[in-house]
Amino acid sequence: MQEKHGWEFWIDVGGTFTDCLAHNPQGHQLKHKLLSSSICPGRVGKHSDRHRIVDLARSSDPENFWVGYQIQIKEEGGPIIADES
Repeated sequence: MQEKHGWEFWIDVGGTFTDCLAHNPQGHQLKHKLLSSSICPGRVGKHSDRHRIVDLARSSDPENFWVGYQIQIKEEGGPIIADES
């Protein structure tokens, strides 16, 4: 069996969703689907605070997936109430 030395990625950008498939150096397969617009709506859930947002819809996202992203928090149907990088 050939030993893997790095990550391998396959990305399929569609009109609505982008499908991501990766193999890590240990040979494990990881899959993730996200909106192609890069806008991922969610809900600020219980146990969130100013340092961490808990969103059950994001619980299957890979660890550190959102590091470096910008977040905007809006009132439902209303104005932006926080805009952080």
